[in-house]
Parts: sequence; structure tokens; C-alpha cells
Amino acid sequence: MHPPLINSYSAFLQRRFGRKVRKVAVDAGFSCPNRDGTISSGGCTFCSNHAFSPGRLELPHSVEDQVRLGIAKLSHMFPGSGWLVYFQSFTNTYSEPESLCEIYSQALNFDGVVGLAIGTRPDCLPDETLQVLERIADDYYVQLEIGLQSANDATLKAINRGHGTHEFIDATNRAKGRGFTLCAHMIVGLPGEGMDDYLKSAALISSLGYDIIKIHSFHLTQGSAMADAGFDESGFMTLDEYAEAAAAIIERLPPEMVVERVAGTAYADALIGPEWCSKPALVRSRIEACLKARNSWHGKLFAKDG
Repeated sequence: MHPPLINSYSAFLQRRFGRKVRKVAVDAGFSCPNRDGTISSGGCTFCSNHAFSPGRLELPHSVEDQVRLGIAKLSHMFPGSGWLVYFQSFTNTYSEPESLCEIYSQALNFDGVVGLAIGTRPDCLPDETLQVLERIADDYYVQLEIGLQSANDATLKAINRGHGTHEFIDATNRAKGRGFTLCAHMIVGLPGEGMDDYLKSAALISSLGYDIIKIHSFHLTQGSAMADAGFDESGFMTLDEYAEAAAAIIERLPPEMVVERVAGTAYADALIGPEWCSKPALVRSRIEACLKARNSWHGKLFAKDG
């Protein structure tokens, strides 16, 4: 009997905490150096953060209020769960250490909260910030999510990412050994990329010892620079193409690496395409079908390639 088709995040959390744990997403009002002029004022060309957080301007003032309301809402659907507060929107380490400490502390002040998940960029992790997170990790679970998107520096430049693979490798190496669970983000289907690029990105993440990977499907939403420039929708991957690529990545990952996400998602009313990105359950089932058709599973080819 072979291992699971995909080493899932929900199973990982169940093993880690001995019960179901759910994410409660919050928006702490952070900005991004790729938007505020520090690096660029345009941001990544694919990014339109309001498509993932459409209520940003209407959110309660404090992180504490958001956590309270989020837990109250989700508790009805998932009674008995633990909670992982997810700082999702924009760059969630982009502030002074003292401010970060205050913001993160607000999120931890609730029964049932087991820790934090913090999404950020590799160029926004100075040692002082890592030290703040390290102190939190003494008492709570800390999942540090670092966006790579692609290991191709030419692609990163083309999408105005504002950093290269060097910054990703440096931030990862400085974050290791501090008690964090490390999660990397990559995108499949960026313009100009192909299978060799996707496998290169996944191989870099694997080589650096990441615990978790999020595999996002390239998609565009209203308000992104690429969409405003008139992106040719024929450049989107089909669902079958994406599923085959994701399956090829997953079968080459280390067996112990957890796959938290296998598709990028956005609110349907903001999504330009591809249309299937609004159906994450369908995407996952298609990837699993590809793995079954290949008589493959998570990590089957890792030893051969690694």
C-alpha cells in the first residue's frame, strides 16, 4: 500500500496538535515595499490583493476584534477546533519589531489559539523581526510563509517581484533553526514559464528544507497590472495542463513535506481567468486523478531525482 496521494495540511495539523485546527484569516493593515515606493509603487504585476480580501476597508479596527469575530463565526461550523491566526494580506512582517510584537500579541490572546501563520516576502525578514517571531515560537506554533513564486530570476524581474532567488535563499537560511515551521509559496503557469521552471522552483524549495509548500495556479483578477495591460487569456493554462504540472511537482517533493494548497483562488466576481481557479475542490480532484493515472503519489520520484 503506497503513501497518501498528497501529504495534506489538515492531516499534518491533526498530527501536530491532536485535534482539528483551522485558520482564522486577519488583515492587520500592512503595506508592501513593492507598493509603497520602497522598492516599487506598482507591486507584482499579477497582484490585486483586494481580490483575496475584498472587505479590507470595512474590517474591524483591531486584529483582536477580527480574531474574536472570526472564531465566533467559525466555531459554529467547526466546534472543538483549535485556531491558527493567519496574517494573510500584503507583507505581514513589514513594520518595526516593536509594532509587530504588539500586533501578533493581539492575535494570541484567545482560548484555543495555538499559533500564528504569517505571510511575507523574503526581503522583509531582518534578523530583528526573526527574533520577535523566535520569542513567540517558544510558546506557540509559528508558521512563517515566504513567497518565492519562481526560482527563475528573469521571471521575477518580468513580474516586478522586487527580489530574486538570492534573497529567498538568504531569508530561508536565517529563518531556519529558530523553531518555525517554514512554508514556501510558488506559482505554476506564470507567463513564459514551462515545466522545467516549475520543477526548478519546487526543487529549490525542497533543497532548502521547507516543511510546507503552497502551489498556486497563475490567475488574474481585476485591478492587477497584468490584467490592466490586456493579458491574452489564451496564455492561461487549462485545468488539465495545470493538474499534470502539479502532479509532476508533487511526486518529486520530499515525502515528509506537507502540501497545504494545490491551487490559487480568488473571489469569482474579481476573477478574470482561468475560470477553474474558482473551483479548488475540482482542481484538487483533477490533480489526484492525474497521480492515480500515473500510478504515482506524493514523493514517489523524490529519491530518484534527489
